[in-house]
Amino acid sequence: MSNRSNDRLSLNEPSTGGDRTDTQRVMLAVLQDAVKTFEQGLRSQRAIDRQRFHEVDRWVASPETDWPFTFENVCASLGLDPDYMRDGLRRLKVEAFQSDGNHVERNPALMPRRSHPRRR
Repeated sequence: MSNRSNDRLSLNEPSTGGDRTDTQRVMLAVLQDAVKTFEQGLRSQRAIDRQRFHEVDRWVASPETDWPFTFENVCASLGLDPDYMRDGLRRLKVEAFQSDGNHVERNPALMPRRSHPRRR
């Protein structure tokens, strides 16, 4: 994972000290790999990288909690706010789009969501 991701998402620093369970260590590795895959896919022209990016994006967006390794459950187990993580990843998409729009599809799912609907 790049240093930029580590700084932004603070996935290297345990939130509960060094007392993680084996399951939490695996969950952290899964989350770190997902962020790395997400970042690589944002700028890649390779179909496999784009496919993996979309898989991670769907995993992150899912509100499901019916199995241990859902995004929601991984974040909860690690003491992370899933919405905060989603916002950080969404910002990465926006930055990638703004810096090089050729690599990020013009897809509403890739754009940031408004936290509050517009008032008229």
